[in-house]
Amino acid sequence: MRNRGGFVLIVTVVSLAALIGLLGLALDLGQLYIIRSEAQTFTDSTALRAARELDGSLEGLDRARQAVSRTPMRWAMNTQLFTGSGVEFSRDNRDFTGQPASASEIRFVRVTAHIEHVELFFLPAVISGRTAQVRTQSVAARQPVTTFSGRGPGLLPFAPSARNAHDPDFGFAAGEILTLRRTGGPGYLQGAAPEAIREAIEGGRVTMPVTLGQPVVMTGGSIELQAESLRQRANQDTNTTAQSYRQYLREPGNGRRIAVAPVVDARDNFRVTGFASVFLPVTQEAIRLTAEYIGPYPLEGSQRGLTATLGLASGLGAGAHAVRLVQ
Repeated sequence: MRNRGGFVLIVTVVSLAALIGLLGLALDLGQLYIIRSEAQTFTDSTALRAARELDGSLEGLDRARQAVSRTPMRWAMNTQLFTGSGVEFSRDNRDFTGQPASASEIRFVRVTAHIEHVELFFLPAVISGRTAQVRTQSVAARQPVTTFSGRGPGLLPFAPSARNAHDPDFGFAAGEILTLRRTGGPGYLQGAAPEAIREAIEGGRVTMPVTLGQPVVMTGGSIELQAESLRQRANQDTNTTAQSYRQYLREPGNGRRIAVAPVVDARDNFRVTGFASVFLPVTQEAIRLTAEYIGPYPLEGSQRGLTATLGLASGLGAGAHAVRLVQ
């Protein structure tokens, strides 16, 4: 009996030690998993922020770097700063460099987080070294948007006619007042139902896809309701006093007065030639709906970058762009 009891005691002690060891290993592995998740979240979010600043200028690259370096995000349960991060740029998502000779056509940004010394407590019993390294990487890009649909960003349901369908600015000048629609004629895209009008203008809902290079069908609808919805949207902005986009940039609001609209070639079956970024006035007449032309529309471009390049026409080309993670 004594021998059996001693054997049971030894087995119990060994089992308990093994259990404690397994729990210790689980703690180290769990810590590494959490830190890796924190680092991946950091690189994902900062890569997206950096990509939004790419506008074809060297200043845009500087803003992209600052978007990463100035982030308040931390690791180790929000106690440690990310100090080993790197920012690189590329035109083709293959060759990356931290210092491009030119910013022209740079569309990809890669952010790397490298945490070198994560202290381990139990894993050193089975592996060499008392610290581990964690490295994560994310690539975000500005990619052209050729179709606006219900699954994507919002679009004003108006289609101003291009003055020059082959010009990156459609023949318009920055600051020019565009006619979105006149009374008594077509110029509305998303159906004529009053609810569709309100949802399209105020909520950005796209029920009928609008594709670059394809014609659109324009209907009449109620211009009075359209004018009211435009007024409602503009007055949702936190800056309703600016009379122009230039004044608006001195004290930016929440962006509700900035919108995008397709531009069509009226001589070619109302084919969509591009997308325009416009600034909405806080008042609208019921006989002529208007907006100020800003430039060819780059989706999610920073206000400073948008002002500098008027729609990225010099660096990334005219047209809509969306920021997405590609790796």
